[in-house]
Amino acid sequence: MIADRALDDLFPALAAVADIRALTALEYKGDKAVRIYSSHAQVFASSGSKLFSDAPTMVRVRESGTPVLTEGAPALRDGFSDAQSILDLGADAIVNLPVRAETGKIVGQVNLMGRAGSFDADALVALQGVADSFFCCFQSTNTKKGAPCD
Repeated sequence: MIADRALDDLFPALAAVADIRALTALEYKGDKAVRIYSSHAQVFASSGSKLFSDAPTMVRVRESGTPVLTEGAPALRDGFSDAQSILDLGADAIVNLPVRAETGKIVGQVNLMGRAGSFDADALVALQGVADSFFCCFQSTNTKKGAPCD
């Protein structure tokens, strides 16, 4: 983990690794995930929550601890209620990536929207490392916009 990370730094750090058009970040809290950040709040709200019981992809990420990749407009439409908003950004792929604390505990996830083909195996490894380095921002006491965590 790298000290002085802030949620506002997450998007540029991940975008330096892959062609990412937008992202949302969710902190896991009991039976739900709470959105703590959105790079495009005018399209994807920067707050709110979703129950795991209503989000099968989110459950897969939490239980497996591995990324879930969805590519192509038909697959996005089948799996995401906001697929058209994703497509309107020029993205036709989404990877739901777990965020792990230093202990290995999954504390949340980032949902990265980009172009199909942007999330190959090497990119996923690099993206995972970046996401995990921001784990401290997925703890309730450190999620104020722009607040550093360490």
